[in-house]
Amino acid sequence: MIPVWILIPYCIVLTVYLVFEQKKRFVAATALKLTLSAMFCATAWTALGQTNAVPALMISLGLSLALAGDFFLQYIKRDNKKFKTGILLFAGTQVCLLMAYYLLCPPSWPEFVFLAAFLVLALVLMRVQHWDVSAQNPHITLYTLLIAWMGAKALSFVFAAPQYMLLAWGGVLFFVSDMILGIWNYKYSKKMLFAHLNWLTYFAGEILIAFGVWML
Repeated sequence: MIPVWILIPYCIVLTVYLVFEQKKRFVAATALKLTLSAMFCATAWTALGQTNAVPALMISLGLSLALAGDFFLQYIKRDNKKFKTGILLFAGTQVCLLMAYYLLCPPSWPEFVFLAAFLVLALVLMRVQHWDVSAQNPHITLYTLLIAWMGAKALSFVFAAPQYMLLAWGGVLFFVSDMILGIWNYKYSKKMLFAHLNWLTYFAGEILIAFGVWML
């Protein structure tokens, strides 16, 4: 049974978090962001008694890496070295999710179509909006490949493994959130709308993935 009781405190903490981000209260916003991520980690880790123990373990490890990455990515416009550390931690998250997803569902042709589409989308955004990622390369290139791959595999569940729908849409939202993050960070850094969209899609994706562990 999915622990829906976490939704109420999640919504409360997320609302307060968005307020502090809007007011640029860095320390408070960071603490609240880590609290949200810790809630998702706890949700996933408490589901390890499920049948598919290895995929559940891999997803839980991935969310734990994302928790650490959330701290370092708070420095996205403050400290490039910490930002790159965050990118590497989230790359580890995508590797863990990919391993779990492939344990649940073997390769299928839709994922290769989606992977090509997602990579083209990322490339078009970078080229059209003139993203300057030179300060983060090769980290950002590796991460873009991994997040597109994970998102493509997740979306393929809709056709190949519909019983894992929460994991599917959670992974897709994870990919969408990173594309929005790129738009905000490299193009519209002064428009908080994109920042809020990034946070909302990211945390929605995380909670769907965490709840998806309970459905294994």
